[in-house]
Amino acid sequence: PILGSTTKASSFKLLLKWVVNEKEYIWFLKFDICRASQLLAIGTLDGQIQVWDLRHHMHNPSVDFVKLKNPNSKAKISRVSFNYDGSILVACSDDSRIFIWKQIVGWSLISDQKTNHHIGMACIVLLVFIISIVLSISINAITYRPVVLMHGVTRNASDLNEFAGWINETYSGIYVISVEIGNGADDSFLLTMNRQVELFCNTIRADPHLQKGFNMLGFSQGSLIVRAAVERCSLPVYNLITLSGINEGVFGVPNLQQLPPDFRKLISEFAYEKAVQDVISVAGYWRDPYQLDKYMSRCQFLPDINNELAVRNETYKMNMLKLNAFVMTYSDVDEVVAPSLSGWFLGYKPKSMDVETWNQSRQFTEDLIGLRTLWDQGKIYRFTSHVS
Repeated sequence: PILGSTTKASSFKLLLKWVVNEKEYIWFLKFDICRASQLLAIGTLDGQIQVWDLRHHMHNPSVDFVKLKNPNSKAKISRVSFNYDGSILVACSDDSRIFIWKQIVGWSLISDQKTNHHIGMACIVLLVFIISIVLSISINAITYRPVVLMHGVTRNASDLNEFAGWINETYSGIYVISVEIGNGADDSFLLTMNRQVELFCNTIRADPHLQKGFNMLGFSQGSLIVRAAVERCSLPVYNLITLSGINEGVFGVPNLQQLPPDFRKLISEFAYEKAVQDVISVAGYWRDPYQLDKYMSRCQFLPDINNELAVRNETYKMNMLKLNAFVMTYSDVDEVVAPSLSGWFLGYKPKSMDVETWNQSRQFTEDLIGLRTLWDQGKIYRFTSHVS
């Protein structure tokens, strides 16, 4: 297809051009009416639906479209229809199936129904259109994926109760759990990161509400716990969110202000000593740009989950690539995390206090945990917050 915009009937501007092969033969083209969403859905002969975000592709045409496919969708897609804001996509196929997809962060299949063959294709197409309108009004009838929350260092699970309340108010009936590890605030810095990840995974696996998949959010230190859980424990996580994350570790005084005074000197001067690594959580992600050799050889946590070691763990990368979406945020007025851009996997350059750039960092160029692949697939979403 060739997509274009025009101001006059005789004037067209080429925006995108996509050459398809025989197996991706296009059957139906539907451009969303809602200007706010600017989504384009394409149904194909083999039961696929391809969704294009035109705003995204205008700026980065090399990024691929999103393919929506499930095992039951094998026949030709005959109709697609968005709801009013582009958050719901309804489709029908020639074998009389109706599929409903929902977009929060990425797309997820929420309904797959087989209709009566005798009602006729025209009726099914009309039904798809009606469903798209009804879902615009009665969106609360949808069953949402559970949400798992993990708090930061020197905090408790209850500190995220207000956040959990916002989710419950927005998505009626959703299951939300804020995980506690040990006794909370004290164990958040007196247990090693490796031990905290182990206990976190045990809690998730024991919860019957989470066995069929869930979305997961970690705040600050919790961002490392949730990501390590994805990599190491192969949990059925759909969307991963790291809020004010410390994905590339921390270095500097601001982060230490959260710890009791007696522990600050241990980290600032002896972070890579075994006695400190074995006791204090922050030591596990303390990344000193002036001692990167010690960081690589002695730090017991971050070099491993960031896949920086000589022998890489391909399971970590494989599990990250299973994500539907990876959302990462940082605060441009952060008074604790240094560098604040650690939330975007950007740390200090070797022997410098200058921060790396996204496409030149080792994490990106070497695709250590799959960030470059996720980026190329359009699965990474980066946001900046403005709160301390």
